[in-house]
Amino acid sequence: MADILVTVPKTSVDTFFEEAEDCCERNLDFNWLLLRKPKQLSVGEYIYFLVDNEIQYRMKIKKLIPDFAFTCETTGKVWGKRFSIQGDAPEPVEVYPETLKSFMSFHYLESHPGVAEFYQKSEEEGRK
Repeated sequence: MADILVTVPKTSVDTFFEEAEDCCERNLDFNWLLLRKPKQLSVGEYIYFLVDNEIQYRMKIKKLIPDFAFTCETTGKVWGKRFSIQGDAPEPVEVYPETLKSFMSFHYLESHPGVAEFYQKSEEEGRK
């Protein structure tokens, strides 16, 4: 398992929700950009989003694209070349019962004791 966890910066929470909603309504790919590719990450795994110190959303990864530059169709913001993780719009998940500290870049989900097991168990039981 090489799912990752990223923090949605406080200054970007409203934009995150706006872009996720727009991607869902217009059937667009959602892009999350990182400076580098997580070595253990593969298509088919998940990226979990930490919003206000809670894991609230996840996205199944459809594509991993190095050196991706684009203009956001929702905000019009132009992004320079970054490593892009693409998928459908993020979906809400059962909130992990403990708050987590925000951080820069990404963490592997398994590096947070109890978190990976919580979501693996949720998946096995058919919950989101």
